[in-house]
Amino acid sequence: MRLKVLACETLFREVYRAASESPHVCDIKLLPRALHDDLSLMRETLQEEVALTNTTSRKEADLPGVHCPVCAEGEYNAVILAMGLCGNTTLGLQAGRAPLALPRVHDCHGLLLGGNSQYLDEEKRTVFYHQGAVERLGAARVDAVPRRFGLGRTLAEYIRQYGEDNGRYIYEMEHRFAQYNDRALFIYREDLHDVRMRCEEEVREYAAQFGWAVVPVPVRMGLIRRLLSGDWESDEVIVVPPGETLDVVVGKDGSIARRQSIGSNLNSTL
Repeated sequence: MRLKVLACETLFREVYRAASESPHVCDIKLLPRALHDDLSLMRETLQEEVALTNTTSRKEADLPGVHCPVCAEGEYNAVILAMGLCGNTTLGLQAGRAPLALPRVHDCHGLLLGGNSQYLDEEKRTVFYHQGAVERLGAARVDAVPRRFGLGRTLAEYIRQYGEDNGRYIYEMEHRFAQYNDRALFIYREDLHDVRMRCEEEVREYAAQFGWAVVPVPVRMGLIRRLLSGDWESDEVIVVPPGETLDVVVGKDGSIARRQSIGSNLNSTL
């Protein structure tokens, strides 16, 4: 098969490694991590990328993200989203002319940990830090919620910007949020020792200001490999046939279930 893979730029090492081991041709397009700051723009970008696959309506140079020089011209058997629901950003995406495949996980951390159950085992009172994200963006810029609320800035910086009373109020409110968590899970690559140590130290320094323990866990490549190898028969991967819409429901226990049975026999048609 020929597969078009859409992934966050922070997963560049894992996605390219899985592509190198895949029996299929994988054309990869990395999307900016900054899209997480505007989920409506992220959904719009993903839908555009999916809809334009196997069409010639626009040139690749006109599209956002890191350009893939062959994605605009190729005919693909499927589009792979190397991401999860991501705050329900991918929920409601409509497959275009090619089927759409993505892992049944809440976000990229579930993908990196090897599945949704592994993610749910770890996510209580936890802030996640992936080595690839820290490497590119820095620990203080990784987590979406702390970044949105400004976590990581010092009291002096807030006082200087907002005045004594307002600065202290914002600082206290942010640290009140931080108290809901008690640890940082650092997901690292076992094959990149020097990069790991540098990024882990940065996470430890950042987490120390909130009193979070840092728990290192290695990346588990199994689900990413299965996703890019076309091994989609298990419940770990959701496949949306051409023209249909991604429609799932998240249970109170964190489980992700399809609202309708889709894609169970798709592999036989590719």
